[in-house]
Amino acid sequence: DGGQHHQRHEYLYAVGYHCGDLPDVDVAAAALNGKLRADKQHEQHIEVYTQKYEKQVVECWNRNCDFDPIDIRRFRTQALFDDNFDPDLCLVALEDGEVHGFIMSTKRKFPYLERGLEPERGWINVMFVDREYRRQGIGQKMLDIIECKLKDLGVKNITLGAYSPNYFFWGVDPVNY
Repeated sequence: DGGQHHQRHEYLYAVGYHCGDLPDVDVAAAALNGKLRADKQHEQHIEVYTQKYEKQVVECWNRNCDFDPIDIRRFRTQALFDDNFDPDLCLVALEDGEVHGFIMSTKRKFPYLERGLEPERGWINVMFVDREYRRQGIGQKMLDIIECKLKDLGVKNITLGAYSPNYFFWGVDPVNY
């Protein structure tokens, strides 16, 4: 960042709304079809992350998180190889099979030092949407799905960005993003 250090903030917020019974991600995301882009000739949906999207997620990350680039090795080390990684808590937004958005969240399955499991806490480790797909409800839909999944796992508070020990960002950067 050229020697400039911008203050990053850890944002906690309560999950305080009723999700109801969250249907399968594909069913929940079906409501998004047609909203990714106005052009309905394209197949658009949100689905659970699988490794077949790894390269596209990293490429999309680097297109959108200019100040926090990543490579496949770091993505694997800090996400996929984390003991608490759960692919059901990671989503990709797709159009015609191409990744245009990603969200990764975590709920501890294994205790972390003196913090333990933190059973009422979840994290949104990272979230981004391609610039040309923003302001169309994609990020909000992914966030809604993840919030409901975390709530179903007993989460009452969600921390953005600052998941230890494998955080990608040490907080939300309001200056650069």
